[in-house]
Amino acid sequence: MPRKPETFSSYWKLRPGVFEIESSELALQKGNDATKTFAQQMVADPEKTAELKALIAVGKVMR
Repeated sequence: MPRKPETFSSYWKLRPGVFEIESSELALQKGNDATKTFAQQMVADPEKTAELKALIAVGKVMR
């Protein structure tokens, strides 16, 4: 991961959702029960979105 602040900012702008997923995975490891519950949802939601986009792309789901 880049070390310069402006590069760091650019890194995350090019990867929307990655920060949320990676930080949530860390919360799953180190958080309390309430934090882990929320973190699990933060990880699962983008995965569901990606699956749905893939189904739309192959024509299995209509918009």
